[in-house]
Amino acid sequence: MDKIFAQGMRFVDEYGRERLLRGINMIDKKPYQGKKISFKYAADDEYLKRCRDCGFNLIRLGALWEVLEPEPGKYNEAFLDELCGILERCEKYGIYVYFDVHQDVWGEYANLGGSGAPSWATLTDGYKVKNTRFVWAEGYYFRKAVWSAFDNFWRNKPVHGKGLQDWYADLFRHLAERFKDKPALLGYEVMNEPVPGKLNGKILLKLIKSVVGAALKDEHFKLGKLLGAVVKKGDPLEQFTAPLISKAGEKCAPLLREFEDKYYTPFVNKIALAVKEVDPERMVVFDQCYWSNFFVPCNVGPVKKSDGSTDGNLCYSPHGYDLMVDTPAYEFADNDRTAGIFEICRKAQERLDLPVIVGEWGGGGEGVNWYPHIDFLLDLWEKYKWSNTYFFYLEDEEELAYRNKQDVGKQDLWDIPLPHTVLNRPFPMAVCGEIEAYHYDTAEHIFTLSYNQAEPSEQATEVFLPSRPQSVELDAGEYKLAEYGNAFCLKLSTGVGHHTLRVQL
Repeated sequence: MDKIFAQGMRFVDEYGRERLLRGINMIDKKPYQGKKISFKYAADDEYLKRCRDCGFNLIRLGALWEVLEPEPGKYNEAFLDELCGILERCEKYGIYVYFDVHQDVWGEYANLGGSGAPSWATLTDGYKVKNTRFVWAEGYYFRKAVWSAFDNFWRNKPVHGKGLQDWYADLFRHLAERFKDKPALLGYEVMNEPVPGKLNGKILLKLIKSVVGAALKDEHFKLGKLLGAVVKKGDPLEQFTAPLISKAGEKCAPLLREFEDKYYTPFVNKIALAVKEVDPERMVVFDQCYWSNFFVPCNVGPVKKSDGSTDGNLCYSPHGYDLMVDTPAYEFADNDRTAGIFEICRKAQERLDLPVIVGEWGGGGEGVNWYPHIDFLLDLWEKYKWSNTYFFYLEDEEELAYRNKQDVGKQDLWDIPLPHTVLNRPFPMAVCGEIEAYHYDTAEHIFTLSYNQAEPSEQATEVFLPSRPQSVELDAGEYKLAEYGNAFCLKLSTGVGHHTLRVQL
């Protein structure tokens, strides 16, 4: 597989082609339970063929710290063997992978229903560990055991003679040793949606006060309309617009900035250095904080090399969802509100001068009335030239029983039309030069691409097409159509200059 690097705000390969990556999450949140050695998903040939046929050339592969390192310094090598097998099969289908050491609410030993860290790395300072009752993230808001677990981690409190972050960095060194020879591996993600500890309570309180205050000052905000929407099962958040919430987010920025400057940025630097000691050419991927999904700007960075220079081979990976996500009211998802979140992410990207993979977006809901919202976001990724991995998680019966949850009747991603319809759209996978713009008109089924090619290339520009095209118009050069599983790859041979492509599907 081609080697891919970060170059400013773009991904480029070893031939100088701009690369775009699109795919899905495969996160295994199953706990260790003293025995786990198998990955949750089959990730076999059949699964990866389905991914390829939908144009998914990227997978965010994730597992829990407690599974990877159930005891201090003792790694789950059988499980890592299985992950290596997945990486090898992904190579076979031309699918890149970035690996996420996943956490939600630190882990089950700080918050029942959470997932992530092992018991030996969970220091709760004696606070009672409670179960999730209402919202999966409530542990961030007011669970002191969760706050303590995070605070002790950020302060690198010693456990078994070594700081918690130092154990974590050693884990990444070991992952790099195991994965460094796998061509499908794009990079390593340092932590899913990090948060502060006790500071979470202050941020939440500030956010609520600011949102309520902004709403009461807004002459267009009507309390009766809000209550009516709740009673009639309409859109209760219709009046909570992007401008209103963004003002509240800005007021919280100084609080989060304190955490990012003092703890999170040094942590990203620590893990990046640990990885690159072993695997120096691979990218390190870092998320923004959980609170950035509530319009709080991200100020992480910069990340330095061992010689003190800025490390440019990194990837910024924001996550973002509308507030209605994963609820029966997802059909009321607000495009402007979600776009507002990602406008803030765009500013962070421009400040960092790094490429983006939107690591989590989309989610799910009932029926199909929320599909237009997904189309809107795909258009936004086109506008920003952002790579992305769609997130959709389904707990199986074993997980539901273990975490004392009820089956909400949610279907698997592959059992709904979404991946075969909305997500399955054409896009440029590799472009000889720099992409000027590209877009797929879903109404007219027309794909367009324009790009500037500065140098001759023996490599082709490659465009994924979900179906055989009715017509192809290329301003100069030649093209040929190749099979790409059950889909197609349009290969363009062009020279130096500005080029345009129009494909009718």
